[in-house]
Order: sequence, then structure tokens, then C-alpha cells
Amino acid sequence: MGVFAPLVGIIGAMQAAEAIRILAGVGKPLTGRLQMLDGLNMTWQSVRFTRDPHCAVCAVGFAEKSLEVFDELA
Repeated sequence: MGVFAPLVGIIGAMQAAEAIRILAGVGKPLTGRLQMLDGLNMTWQSVRFTRDPHCAVCAVGFAEKSLEVFDELA
């Protein structure tokens, strides 16, 4: 079916705006929330979630462990 090209631009603009807000320290970041766009109805939905301490990806400290592994490979 493919991708509806304007949606790519909308999502990209939202991601860029969020990155700029985080870097500038302006507003409240979307940490702990997932924004979803329904392209058919053009409505946004926000879902809250928490970290799973047993998850290999989202657990606290995962980023640090990943960097250590990357450093070892380099």
C-alpha cells in the first residue's frame, strides 16, 4: 500500500520539534509518552507508559551498557 508522503513530513517535523525542545530545555519533553497520529482522521493520541526494569531495551542503565559494548567493539 505504501506510505502517504505528507505523513512522513508531519512525523519528521514533530520529531525535529521535540529534539529542539529537549536541546533548548523548553517545555516538557514527551518522556514516558508515545504520540500516535491517525492519518485517516488526522487526530493525535498520546499513550503513557513506564519502563520495565526487566526489559533489555528500556531498563534504566541500558544506554550506558550499550555504549560500553560499542566502545569494546571499536
